[in-house]
Amino acid sequence: MRRVVYVMLAATLLVVVAGCATQSPEFQSVARDTGSAPAAAPASPPMEMAEAGSASDASVVIGQEEVAPDPRKIIYQAFLSIVVKDPAASLKDIEALAASASGYVSQSELTQYYGDLMRGQIVIRVPAENYPGTLDAIRALGIRVINENSNASDVTAEYTDLEAQLRNLEAAERELQA
Repeated sequence: MRRVVYVMLAATLLVVVAGCATQSPEFQSVARDTGSAPAAAPASPPMEMAEAGSASDASVVIGQEEVAPDPRKIIYQAFLSIVVKDPAASLKDIEALAASASGYVSQSELTQYYGDLMRGQIVIRVPAENYPGTLDAIRALGIRVINENSNASDVTAEYTDLEAQLRNLEAAERELQA
């Protein structure tokens, strides 16, 4: 009897290490061209695009200062439910995939139920640049994919706020030490 078991890979993939990734330059320029600034914002001095060899080299020139474009911070997530022959071996394979993609396992569970049937769940985190390849490799481990859901969250504002808080705390620390 061929044992086919379900492995739930809920919250399986990839909330990127450090929770952030950079968007492609094409998406950044589209986002900027749609007028993402608030309507009530005061007028700013005109900005000119610097001459560049490619879109990825683009920078903004304000007066004589050159400012690098603000990369968006994106968290990518994928949730998979796949059928595998051996859940325990598949969990080990996914752990190895995470390690080879410069990631890690943040949660793992293997449960036996209904006789010899097993169910597993694993959450891994890998850098954004390794997200597509790791996702494809996990899909390939299964006999079939039952369910797949992917999403992306822009956390640029939160990231920027935390950076500002950190700078303020470091400045306060320097002031107290002086």
